[in-house]
Amino acid sequence: MHKLRYRLLLVFVVSLWLVVVPTRAQNPRLQVISYAGTDVYAIALAPSGERFAITDGSEGLLYYEDKKPFCICKDPEAVFAFDPQGQTILFISNQVLGLWSIQEKALISIITINQWLDYTFGLTWINEDIFILGFKAEAGNIVILDAKDFTVRKIIPADGIQFISSAAKLPSKLFLLNDSYYPFGSIESLDLVSLKTTPFNLPFNKFLIMNYFAVSPDGKLAVAQNAEPDNLPLQIFELSSHRVIYDLEGPISQVCSISWNSTGDLIGVTFDGKAYLIRYETR
Repeated sequence: MHKLRYRLLLVFVVSLWLVVVPTRAQNPRLQVISYAGTDVYAIALAPSGERFAITDGSEGLLYYEDKKPFCICKDPEAVFAFDPQGQTILFISNQVLGLWSIQEKALISIITINQWLDYTFGLTWINEDIFILGFKAEAGNIVILDAKDFTVRKIIPADGIQFISSAAKLPSKLFLLNDSYYPFGSIESLDLVSLKTTPFNLPFNKFLIMNYFAVSPDGKLAVAQNAEPDNLPLQIFELSSHRVIYDLEGPISQVCSISWNSTGDLIGVTFDGKAYLIRYETR
């Protein structure tokens, strides 16, 4: 797999099993992890460790810890994210925002958000701020909430923004997927102090980003699905140089979610109703 400094280990879920697939450089071996799920749509990884939450078509929003699932809500279309410390899971379901405690395994706070947004399709948490991307009366907005009391800090117009992501080590920036090449997108960063956006100028003839992306903890790398003429590869690339570091062999179908944990060693992906992990290591 040519001489890269990075090694990826793809983990995919088949039916009720999560199977680790080795890279070509490794001898064939499988590591099976017990898993329960039938129709996985989205995944979010905890900041560290192999903990994660998924939405399942029949079970709703589930949190997995030590191979055991805990039901957070029954909505398979819930939008969700971990807090930066991995102690709670924030979710939005039917215009209701809830906070679920991992320690207590229970809902600890709930509010309605229909006064700010009619529909939500992006959610991330940076320090003490919660960022929600959605529509209100057909206008795109990013609503910033205080994580302590859920009061509104700011509402930023966000027409044309398809998705948002954050980098654990860059709390002053929010990363955006702009639909400048609709239905495809380009990635840019938003300075949360000046509210100035800076595009990464990904060349249109090389990158047609589809729907979702995630950035590494230092904000230098991104992982996204690229629309090529006869393939839909999942790629890890440098945002500044546009250099593709890793190209997941395709073709694969359309990715439904991507998550990169805060320690940088795991990437979660879902497509075809299955969840995948990519184990990312630097030497």
